[in-house]
Parts: sequence; structure tokens; C-alpha cells
Amino acid sequence: MSDIDADIGLAALPDSPAIAILDERLSNRAAVDLARVARRLWPEPSRVEVASRRTPLPSDRRPVRELAFVPNVREPRMLVPADLPRAASGAVRRFSAGLSRTEHLTRLAAGLALRLPGAGRLLADRLRISSAGHCAENIETHLSELLGMPVLVSIGVGALRANQKPPVLQVFDRTGRTVAFVKVGDGPISRQLVEREARARCAR
Repeated sequence: MSDIDADIGLAALPDSPAIAILDERLSNRAAVDLARVARRLWPEPSRVEVASRRTPLPSDRRPVRELAFVPNVREPRMLVPADLPRAASGAVRRFSAGLSRTEHLTRLAAGLALRLPGAGRLLADRLRISSAGHCAENIETHLSELLGMPVLVSIGVGALRANQKPPVLQVFDRTGRTVAFVKVGDGPISRQLVEREARARCAR
């Protein structure tokens, strides 16, 4: 049985070496947290590494997914699919009650800008997931099977560390349309929270 079977949760991984290759730019706590969550969602033998948009992939690796840090790796708010502008735009424009009016307007403008041709070049800092061979099961393959369609995900900073709440993923189809939001139990405490919420919803 795989690590992401049944409850979508992943077994907790050690902080190090949970991430295969990172660089000195990951001094930001939020960037480290995003990278660690990604490492759990794309477990070994996939490799998770920070790279520039222009950095070529080694010849012995094949791409699995490339996520872009928004707005950059030093002050990240989220990771969005780098090769699907509509999904990136939708993730950026996802609003919450805690945002100020200025933040609302900033996200709206950024979301619209990301839908322009070539806008992906503005997001230079990437989190690259690659494999040396066959792509192992990961959160996207798992959700694709559950939802009956190929999907991609974005990951927000939001509540990654607050009270060890489960990460919330925005799930997109291949056209960039939002099809679901998913809470992931990627550790013992967050898994308990997800299971408790699932039981409460089923009891309604």
C-alpha cells in the first residue's frame, strides 16, 4: 500500500533530508514549509529542488511537475502550476476573509496579469519535481484517480504551520478550472484533524 493511500495523508517525513536539493535562498520559513509539504506530496523517488525558470533539467531526469513561487522564493505566498496560466491565475485570485482591501486588489491584478501571454516568465523561482524513471504515485496521480480526471494542484502558505493545520490544496483540471479544494493529513496531528472533520461532515 502506498504512502498516499486511502486517507490522502502522507506519513510524516523527517525535516532533513526530506528535501533533496535546496539552496541558500530558502532561509524564509514559509519557503521551507512549502518545500517540505511538496516533498511529502511527491515522495521519493521523486526529487524536489529549487531552481530558476531558466535552469535546465539534468539529462538523466524527467520532469514531473514544476511549481512557481508567488511572488518569489524569498517572500512566497503560494506555489502554483508553472505551465498552466489559468490555474496560476485562479490560485492567486483565491480570496479569504483575512485579506485587506489592498491585498484583495493586489491579488486580483496579479491574477489577471498571470493570464497574459508569457506572464509565466515573471515567476522566475520554481520548485521543480523530477524523476529518474517512471513517475511514482503522488498527490496529483492520487487525486486524478479519485476525481476521474487528470488534475494539478496549488499549495498556499496560509495555515501551513498555524496549530499544525492540514495544508489546503486548490485542485485544477487541465484547462485550469478549479474542481476541488483538498485538505491533506500529512502528519499525525493534521491527519487526526482531517479525519475528525470528515467524520463530522458525514454525520450531518
